[in-house]
Amino acid sequence: MEQTEIKTNGKKNYVKPVFLTLVFGALLSGAYAHSVDYYGTRFQPNTQVDGVDISDLTAGEAAQKLADTYSVNSLTVKGRNGAEETLDISAANVYRRYLGLEEAVAAQDERTWILHRGKLKEPGLQYEYGYDADALDRASMSLDQLDPAKSQPPVDAHIEADYEAGTYEVIPEEHGNTVDPERFREILKSAVENGTDTVDLEESACYVEPQILSDNQELNRQADCLNRLEKGTIVLDLGAGTTEVLHGDALLDCLGGDRFMAAAESGTAEASVSEDLLAEIVTGLASRYNTYDPDKEKLFIKQDGTPTLIANDYGWQLDEEKTAEALRNRLTEIGNAVISGDESAFAPAEGEEPGVLKAVWKKKAASHQGFDYGEYYAEVDLSAQTVYLMDRGKCIFTTPCVSGRMTAGRMTPGGIYQINYKQLHRVLTGYKPDGSIDYQSPVTYWMPFNRGIGFHDATWRGSFGGSLYVYGGSHGCVNLPYSKAKTMYDLVYVGMPVILYY
Repeated sequence: MEQTEIKTNGKKNYVKPVFLTLVFGALLSGAYAHSVDYYGTRFQPNTQVDGVDISDLTAGEAAQKLADTYSVNSLTVKGRNGAEETLDISAANVYRRYLGLEEAVAAQDERTWILHRGKLKEPGLQYEYGYDADALDRASMSLDQLDPAKSQPPVDAHIEADYEAGTYEVIPEEHGNTVDPERFREILKSAVENGTDTVDLEESACYVEPQILSDNQELNRQADCLNRLEKGTIVLDLGAGTTEVLHGDALLDCLGGDRFMAAAESGTAEASVSEDLLAEIVTGLASRYNTYDPDKEKLFIKQDGTPTLIANDYGWQLDEEKTAEALRNRLTEIGNAVISGDESAFAPAEGEEPGVLKAVWKKKAASHQGFDYGEYYAEVDLSAQTVYLMDRGKCIFTTPCVSGRMTAGRMTPGGIYQINYKQLHRVLTGYKPDGSIDYQSPVTYWMPFNRGIGFHDATWRGSFGGSLYVYGGSHGCVNLPYSKAKTMYDLVYVGMPVILYY
């Protein structure tokens, strides 16, 4: 094919390329001019406000988008143990209104819009916000995680005793899941103000936490001291099969608590007893166990089930001074043993069982349970002239008797006493006011219970019971038939209560 080339003055024709360049330049110029006009009323590319992209939006459109973004109607509240709830706060009418959006648009240089396509721009606008605080509080109260009835409070690390094992152990704290309502209000307010849609109670430190943790130095010092003191446990023998025990914690208190722990750590000081606490312990023992009260009559249930009141010269009466002295001495020994580390000092006092310290009584009775005269006693119905031996509510022995003649100085007094001792083959001697012998009566079985008054056989009598005692009674003793006296002598024991009444 033949090709024709147009030439002008011997040069090629470049009209067509130049034309295209001019057209393209005109188009670019037009587009730029259009964009300049466009961004005169809109935010330039890559413009953000608090992380929200408002590029290419008018001030009004940006205001709406920001308002929608920060209009919080619900929050997710996450808690411990996988708890998660949605909190409806729409009633609080939360809003955020940004200020100066139109001014920010106007302040842009629209001619430089193209320079912002690769550069983030933050206008740095201020905003105002608002919500109904009361409605927000009311809404938060609907959370199960804030309901005290559904939450577990924190528990401080503490010391627990295993008395059987003789040890004390630090029990770790429990964090629970109780929310601090004041702290939660602060976090909720912050979330609303910042437009956050999730609140994590753990991360926000909203929980009420235990105050004492298992690594607490003071707590561990105390456990160590208690474990050392426990080796010196005091078993206080109160008689009648009853004991009270002073373990490590009680011993620590008696020895002064923190003061003693410091002494035990230093290993140099001597133990001293808290006299106030010692007196409190001894007074408490007396309050719980004393039953002796001569100013009051004692209730007694007779063998036929009927009640009566009798004179009371019987019961428990603690010797508080001597008991306190015994406890003080033992406490001091134990305390010094812990301080010095000499455990041999935990050995019991001479004549005592290991770990046992006997309370000192001015008066003793048969039992610390129920009635102090216990369940095994002698009962004498002086009006019916009958003696009964009672064992756990059942009569195991009975006999007629003759008590003291019903005249001044000879009648047998009522009341509660106890068998002082038992003796075979005794000559009972009575004296006149001038000191001369009034009578001498040999008996085989003698069981005194009230100074010179007691049970004994009376072989000189031919009969017993009835009304013989009124005019022909004894000098105060309770006379028994020989065979009955023999049986009764074998059944009674020293210290056995004897209860007499008319």
